[in-house]
Amino acid sequence: MKKGFTLVEALVLVIIMGLMVAMAVPLINNEQLRFSGVMNNLVMLVKDAKQNAITKGEWYGFMYETRNDSCIAYFFEDANRNRTYDAGETKVERYLKGVTFSTSISEPIIFFPDGTVSEALDLVVESQTYEGEIWVLLSGFINYEVRRKS
Repeated sequence: MKKGFTLVEALVLVIIMGLMVAMAVPLINNEQLRFSGVMNNLVMLVKDAKQNAITKGEWYGFMYETRNDSCIAYFFEDANRNRTYDAGETKVERYLKGVTFSTSISEPIIFFPDGTVSEALDLVVESQTYEGEIWVLLSGFINYEVRRKS
């Protein structure tokens, strides 16, 4: 009797391992895609606030907060220029599930009609596996990065 694997046994093993890998890869990619989608929504919200301030010649505020198991980010037209959202002012919100904000601000940042902001922003967003960071410089420059947690 010979020791070792037959060709059929080796092929079955390779097929089983391939199926296991094929099942695991979409799970990893789905979480990464979901987190990237959340980050894209946030960046677009910040950019929309800036763009509205420039095109409409008004102050626009950007704010974010955590409520229960989700996070909310929004921008609003600060028509009376008091740096707070008041009833009657236009407001656009995004609800973000499965993430947390690691940084907080007590007052909204304000985009001015020239595209600059009242203060710089460094917003850190986290999920179980990924983290992202959005930077808004005083000049109004907006950038972001997504990375896997180490």
